[in-house]
Amino acid sequence: MTTKEKRMYANIEKWRNLSKTERRSILRASNVKQVASSMAMEGEPVSDLWLQKNAR
Repeated sequence: MTTKEKRMYANIEKWRNLSKTERRSILRASNVKQVASSMAMEGEPVSDLWLQKNAR
């Protein structure tokens, strides 16, 4: 097994050990970042308030 594969399996194990609430929070924050990035690429403004409100 390569070092890269070992890291991948370690990360999967860490993810599985997180609580449902922690996983949901991480996924939600990731989605908000993707939306903000997409809006920025389109030249649409993204307010800090919107980011904070939707990152929860």
